[in-house]
Order: sequence, then C-alpha cells, then structure tokens
Amino acid sequence: RYFVADVSLDFEAPYRLREMEQVVMQVEGVERVEGWQFVSGELLDENGDVFENLNIFAPPANSQLIEPILVKGRWIEPDDVRKFAVSEAALKYYPDLEPGDLLKVSVLGKKETWEVVGIFKFVDREGMLAYAPYEYISQTTNLANRAYMFRLVTDFHNRAYQDAKAEELDAFLRERGYKVLSTEAGSASLDIAVESLDTLVVFLLIMA
Repeated sequence: RYFVADVSLDFEAPYRLREMEQVVMQVEGVERVEGWQFVSGELLDENGDVFENLNIFAPPANSQLIEPILVKGRWIEPDDVRKFAVSEAALKYYPDLEPGDLLKVSVLGKKETWEVVGIFKFVDREGMLAYAPYEYISQTTNLANRAYMFRLVTDFHNRAYQDAKAEELDAFLRERGYKVLSTEAGSASLDIAVESLDTLVVFLLIMA
C-alpha cells in the first residue's frame, strides 16, 4: 500500500497545488488531492561510483496515500533535509545499514550525503526506491507549492469506477487547457504487479 490513490494525474507542466485542487474538486466524486514530486538519482559507493539508479518519490510527509511497512527507523517528516527512507534494496550494497547512517547519492546532478531515517519493505523492479518529503524536494527543484504529479481519492474505489473517473478527469482537464500527460486508475499499477506475481507462481508450480 505505497500507492492507494484512486486516480493518478501526470502533467507536462507543473501546476499550483491549490489551483489543481480547486479544479479537480469540481468533478463529482473527487474527495481529496495530493501533489507529489519525483526526482531520479543514483546510489553511490564510498568512491563516488554508481551502485544503482535511485528513484525518489516525494509525497507530502503527512500523506494518507502511503502505508509503508517499516523494518527499521521511522517514516519521512516535513522538516527532513537531505534525509530519506529507503527500501531494503539498499541492504544489497550496505548489509549493515541502520537508521542514522549516511549514504552517498547523486541527486539532480549533485553528489551529496543523505541520512537514512528508515528502511522499508518493497519489491524493487527497476532501481532502488526511496521517499523524501515533498516539503524539501519541492525546494530543491524550485517548484514550491507546485507539482507535475497529483494523486486523487474518490468516493468509490473499485477498478471500474477508477477507470471511469480517470477518463472523465482527462477530458475535463484537457477541455480547460491543462497539459495532461497521462491519467490512470490507481489500481492499474497494482494489477500489473499482481499479474507479474501470478506468472511467477504458475512458473514455480510447473517447476514443482
């Protein structure tokens, strides 16, 4: 449950959080909106060489759309600066990693040292996943109070309703001149993950 939104909106241009909230709340069934950010980077070794790609999602620190499974430490907080929660994938490179430890990373082209505040369970598929607060990332990207990504909660949560609302929101926003990149049901990514696991289960059953 790292992503429990019902509709995911991605734009080609950043929009103000308050503006987008006022617009999408006009669509019947939309109950809540969160603006997220994302930055890509790299996990580095002690010499500054690249271990692996690093994908940093930046939801509001008090986001209600994430229920992380923490193994150690805590979740992100609004006043965290160069601090993040990382997935267990980091243990592949730093087996003794503990909250409070420092990791060398490259973020937005800059080599920096960030503090690990927590370690969480997550099945990584492409690169290592981490979370940092929107409150900090939005400052580093010069996008304070703005976002390219918005996550919506609607009054019903089944896949058919999510698909219908995604289509409705897509048309609604395009008619008003917003540069929509994609609109997707929140369950879509979960369904893809489940399909991948189903394939693995079938393969293991055949092997057994």
